Amino acid sequence: MRHSHARHLLMNGIPINYLSRRLGHSSIQTTLIYLELVPDPTGSLATVP
Repeated sequence: MRHSHARHLLMNGIPINYLSRRLGHSSIQTTLIYLELVPDPTGSLATVP
């Protein structure tokens, strides 16, 4: 459920730093993991650096 919530917020344009605080992460690097769950709107696979 936590991943679904994070994915929903990211797909609706919530800034990653806001999501990081909302999830209680001490590092934004932890939150960046959730970006892997968000599909690229162009239909291609998104990559996270």
